[in-house]
Amino acid sequence: MLGAASPGPDTALILKNSLLGSRATGLATALGIVTGNLLYVAVALLGLGLLITQSGSAFTVAQVLGALYLLYLGFKLIRSKKVTGDMALDPSTAVSVRGAYLEGLITNMLNPKFVLFVLAMFTQVINPEWTIFAKIYLGLLIPLSALVVFSCMVVFLTQPKVRIAFMGIKHIVERVMGVALVALGIKVLVSVK
Repeated sequence: MLGAASPGPDTALILKNSLLGSRATGLATALGIVTGNLLYVAVALLGLGLLITQSGSAFTVAQVLGALYLLYLGFKLIRSKKVTGDMALDPSTAVSVRGAYLEGLITNMLNPKFVLFVLAMFTQVINPEWTIFAKIYLGLLIPLSALVVFSCMVVFLTQPKVRIAFMGIKHIVERVMGVALVALGIKVLVSVK
């Protein structure tokens, strides 16, 4: 749960889509991220995760694509304009429920650090002699923990008092979140080997 709540692309996206969208877009983002988690856990259980991380070119492509996607999302937020009116959303930053789900899924799937996390957990914590059911149980703890943490974040961020307080500084928060996403994208690009 602490890993899910730690700052990173997934958390930044939850903040963006919850504060700039609605509870539905925040929860859709969380479900997209959790879907990505489930896919990576399945890949790790099947042993394909090791192949991905051992193939330098595949891993590098994933890193670059993930970084470019974070840069795209960040620049989109940085360019947002100040909007006046009651709880008005800037159409350039508002996202549909389907779009929020896809953003969550893509951001998670293009996060190579999550692949390494899952592989590290599976190689260090799971005993090869465990039954497949025990491995699946442990693998499901990751996405279930993320779903709980992200859902709680969404519910808090979409409370009327929080949203009203946020609307006064919305354009500032959009730019700060945009800069954070750009910084994460640049950090990933710089770390590409």
